[in-house]
Amino acid sequence: MPEQAGPHQRRQPHPAPEVRPPLWPAVPVGEDQRPAVRRAGQELGLSRVLAGARHDELRQQWRSYRSDMTGSGREPSKLESVGPSVIEHQGADEATVTEQVRAVWWDGPHILAGTAHPWRWEVRQDDGGWRVWSVDLPSWCGVQVRADLCRR
Repeated sequence: MPEQAGPHQRRQPHPAPEVRPPLWPAVPVGEDQRPAVRRAGQELGLSRVLAGARHDELRQQWRSYRSDMTGSGREPSKLESVGPSVIEHQGADEATVTEQVRAVWWDGPHILAGTAHPWRWEVRQDDGGWRVWSVDLPSWCGVQVRADLCRR
């Protein structure tokens, strides 16, 4: 007979969505020999996991965020998640996924890692699996990098 969790025992969490939300920073964002190819590849990978009803809006949100990164004078070499994902289920077909994300810059043999900040994705399940419905990102200018570094 399986043991039941008592009031002071940790219960097993619900299973995670089968498809993790796109950790937008999973793709290196720094210099590349073929920037047009890199951008197209990023958008293709991103498009596959966006909810159809919100696709254009979410893609534009990412483009705007990327614009803030490049406008800060020195975009990071990559963005990376730090620590475990936190998944909060809001029902059978909705969840919120939070990742702590930081920017990383490579400067020759030196590596500079920024402070991690929470990035949140609301994901919903549809016929094709889990899809991103909304994204809550910290401001690039003034949070991920100093505001005075941003060019407007």
